[in-house]
Order: sequence, then C-alpha cells, then structure tokens
Amino acid sequence: MSGPKVVRLVTIEEVRDICHGHLARLDATLARWEKICRRNDAVTDEDVQAMRGRRAEIALLMTKERYLDLQKRVPLEMQWIETDLAKRLAAATQRVADASTRARRREMLAAQLLQRATLTADQRRDLEAIARGRNINGVNAETILSETLRRTAAKGGRDDHDTELQALAQRLSVGQKSETLDDWLAANRLEDESGSSGDSIDS
Repeated sequence: MSGPKVVRLVTIEEVRDICHGHLARLDATLARWEKICRRNDAVTDEDVQAMRGRRAEIALLMTKERYLDLQKRVPLEMQWIETDLAKRLAAATQRVADASTRARRREMLAAQLLQRATLTADQRRDLEAIARGRNINGVNAETILSETLRRTAAKGGRDDHDTELQALAQRLSVGQKSETLDDWLAANRLEDESGSSGDSIDS
C-alpha cells in the first residue's frame, strides 16, 4: 500500500516569480530579435515598437493576475518571434542577392558601352567605374548608363551595337518580358544602393 500523497501548495509569490522568469526569457528573445534584425537592416523603428507593444500586452497580464494565461502566452510569443526573425532574414538575404545581381548587370552593360568610339572622356571615366564595380550609387550608375546610350545613339543613330546592347539587356533580364534598355533600367532602379556585391547576412 502506497503512503499518503503530499500536495505542495504554491504561494502567489512563487507564481509571480515564475511569471517574471517567463518575461525575462521573452525579453532576451526580443532583444536578440532586434539586434539581429537591425544588424541586417531587416526592421524599422515602427516594427520594433510594434513588437515591444506585444510584449507590453503580455506583461499586462501580471497586473490583472492572469498568471496562467501569461505562462501560456510567453512560449507562443517566443516561437512567433523566432519565426518572424527567420522570415526577415530570408527577405534580407534575397535583397542582398537581388542587389548583387543588379550590380553585375550594370557592370556588363557598362563594359558593352565602353566599346563605343563616340564616348566623351567623362562618359568613359564613369562607365569604367561602373564596369569595374567601384563603389557607386546604384541610381547614379543606372542614370549614367541610360544617358550614355541615348547620347551616343543620338550622335550616330541606331547601329548593330545598339542591337547587341538590346540583346544583352534582354539576356540579363531572364524571365522578364521583352523591353528596351531604358525600360529595364527603370524597372530595376534602386532607391539607394552602393553597387557592392559583398554584403552578407549576419545572424
């Protein structure tokens, strides 16, 4: 025959300590999320404030003495934060890859334009900088490419090399509809990009 079972009553202070422990783990997860997201430019200040608001909502359960609800919510919230982090890092990785691809396309187009004999000294200097992948703003690079093609075409009219450039732009835009070089440049315009392809995602 088994002996009498001992039931230990948990005091309210112990329950509160348990809840504080849950909130501390949530804070650590949230701090990691913010650190990694900011390091990879994957979050805005508004995103951070929204996430902190979610945390404050859970912490409010303490003041309402809804301790059991808090203990259920915290693990779910931590799991949600980790999932959100993974999505943001994936999106950031894709942005880096897209930026690298666009930079390589600009380099190839610049190299093709450099084969023209009608370039001015300034045009040649700018195109050489783009073709060599030097640190140049993406928007400026695309403007230079577009204006150079228009100016050289205006001087000598369309020639076989223009056709080659059109074919190159189309080959570089695999999976996209047929378009002119200006259309391609407009469709792939960046708001602010250095043109460097050495970025990486840091977790």
